[in-house]
Amino acid sequence: MKAGIFYESRNYHNCVFVGKDKTGKDRFACMRGTMGNFKADVQGSDKRFNFCLLSSDPSSGLLAVFESPRDVLSLAMLRKVKRTAWDKCNHLSWGGTAPLALPCSPVSLIERLPVDQGMFWGIIIWCSAQVSVDSCTLIIL
Repeated sequence: MKAGIFYESRNYHNCVFVGKDKTGKDRFACMRGTMGNFKADVQGSDKRFNFCLLSSDPSSGLLAVFESPRDVLSLAMLRKVKRTAWDKCNHLSWGGTAPLALPCSPVSLIERLPVDQGMFWGIIIWCSAQVSVDSCTLIIL
């Protein structure tokens, strides 16, 4: 919350996830309901700058890619509760499985990471099995 990438909306108490560009400017925001299945991107958002948690280690070349911002926070929280190094990896949300989100988000994240353009190790983590298979096929093609 201190980084300004996650907050609660005033009127409906939705979770708002914010994606920033290299200069720290807000470029993307999506809302996820705290009750029910409400999901929406804020009008004018650019999916190339989806929500991400940057590693506390600026030289980290580790990248974990998730389908949703909730998944990013869920894994970070689980790792924190288990007292493992949750913040030694860059975590990126693709913000869904829409074709617009899939091909561009990792590229834009890697471009805005503070590390030298070197080797990156990545893992894709999905929650929905069928969507995951279809999306991974899209990525590989």
